Amino acid sequence: KMFTLKYEVTRAGVVRSSQVVTVTVTPIPQAELAKTVIQMIEANQTTKVLDLSSGTANRTLRVGNWPFIATSSPVWIEFRGFKNGGAAHNRTHWNGGASNVNATWFSQGWWQSGITYASYLKELGHNTKLTLHFKAALGTGLTEADAIVFPVVEYNVNTLPAQFPVPEGYRYGRICISGAIECIKWRHGGGEICADVYH
Repeated sequence: KMFTLKYEVTRAGVVRSSQVVTVTVTPIPQAELAKTVIQMIEANQTTKVLDLSSGTANRTLRVGNWPFIATSSPVWIEFRGFKNGGAAHNRTHWNGGASNVNATWFSQGWWQSGITYASYLKELGHNTKLTLHFKAALGTGLTEADAIVFPVVEYNVNTLPAQFPVPEGYRYGRICISGAIECIKWRHGGGEICADVYH
């Protein structure tokens, strides 16, 4: 977008006008927007794994500040995930309007909000993707269409309890009169499971 600036100075009754200056407004670079903290507090921020196997407590969303943040500016955030089987499982958490930057958020530099486990998180499938889509307006009274779009944040969802690890398999073979028999074994805790495969 572009706009023009012009001003006048009155001195001793004489009005002098400035030259017209044209200003071009460019979007905030994505690299700058990426500096804004948008995260699930309980997730591993290095591996980007959200572990839901550790309990049924609600999790916590945290969003930081961004350039030109202002109080009462509306915000939007949507969670997009998948159930086991691949069905979409999405949830709009902030939807503008009453969802806006309050004075505490502005002054402390971040805001946190609980994400319910019972009505949303527990339905996410194991080893699926959960993405966070955040938008913010740069002023009051603006709609989602006028908001700036932040880089998407992505997590891998884990729902398998640690006490039930994925079996670790290994193989050995033996020869008998009728031919080769391959025995496939899996370690699971302190025991083994064996299945014979005949060739």
